[in-house]
Amino acid sequence: MDEIDRRKPLVGGGQNDEQKPEKKPSKVGMVLGILFLLALVLIVGYFGVITLIRKSNVRAQTEGDKYKYQNGEWTSFQAYYSLTWGETTTYRHTISMIPTAYEHYFLVADKDLINYVLVRADKNWYEKNFEEGVAIDPEGVTVTGYVRRTDSEVANDVSDRVKTLTAEIRHNHPGFWGFNGTTASFVDTIATRVAIYEIIMCVVPILMGILVFVYRKTLATTQLNSKTGKCIGTAGLVVFVVYALFAIHALSLM
Repeated sequence: MDEIDRRKPLVGGGQNDEQKPEKKPSKVGMVLGILFLLALVLIVGYFGVITLIRKSNVRAQTEGDKYKYQNGEWTSFQAYYSLTWGETTTYRHTISMIPTAYEHYFLVADKDLINYVLVRADKNWYEKNFEEGVAIDPEGVTVTGYVRRTDSEVANDVSDRVKTLTAEIRHNHPGFWGFNGTTASFVDTIATRVAIYEIIMCVVPILMGILVFVYRKTLATTQLNSKTGKCIGTAGLVVFVVYALFAIHALSLM
């Protein structure tokens, strides 16, 4: 009977079969990731705060200004006509064909029906302020908003509408030379709401981070399969989903 060489293992290949220690997530990587996300939300909140601060300095347009304004300022002017007798265009934001936000744009004109401004407002803004293309108030509609750069797709769509409208008017009135205005910028009448959204996007994760830090010992000792653990996990998931949906909607309007 052959002797068994006890120097050789009966099963396996020796040292190669020793269990390797599990790699733990790098603390440096986690800290850098948290700092990156914190920087993002702080930047978003910063823009919201700046927008609201600038609102204290609204530049009122006069008849001589002819709707002159620049990006990053609050402006106010009187609109007397709606060039398209309603909403000029709607821009729909989607993720995998699922709508996340709608933007409603309107073309309004001055008393001479020559100079126009592109305005972003609520869907029913036209119905509240105009009737058959004319302002309900004889003194005009006061439009106050924050001037932003127009998305290229929206700008191209509105430019096409202006060209079509100009051609139709010239067909009936050959002496009409055209409208004066730009689609590169728009006056955002919902800017205050968007700024508040931006601040909320910044404040909520910071508050959640503070709560996690304060109750870190409780969270560390809580069993996930216990009633308390399940309640905490469910609440955390709900907060995360609601915040994610809110952030997607808010970012679509920025």
